[in-house]
Amino acid sequence: MRIGALLALAGVVAIAFVVRTVLVLALHRRRPTAAAAVDRWWPWAPLVVVLAYLVFTVPVLGILAVAATGFGLTRAGAIGSPFRPRG
Repeated sequence: MRIGALLALAGVVAIAFVVRTVLVLALHRRRPTAAAAVDRWWPWAPLVVVLAYLVFTVPVLGILAVAATGFGLTRAGAIGSPFRPRG
């Protein structure tokens, strides 16, 4: 069971990487700002996949993990987070 879930998770991350690469290549010439946004948000895709996996497999733990992640990423001291307040 765990091996299958891990392989499914790895497959989703691999598909997300391929989609990201195709989007960046397709948007690079016509929409460079959109391509930069896709490229900038790519490092956060694995976190989103793991949080979604937790929400669907263990809903209580998943919701707590989403809340804790949201709190952690929006703090003023969250260095590197795209969600932290600027100012």
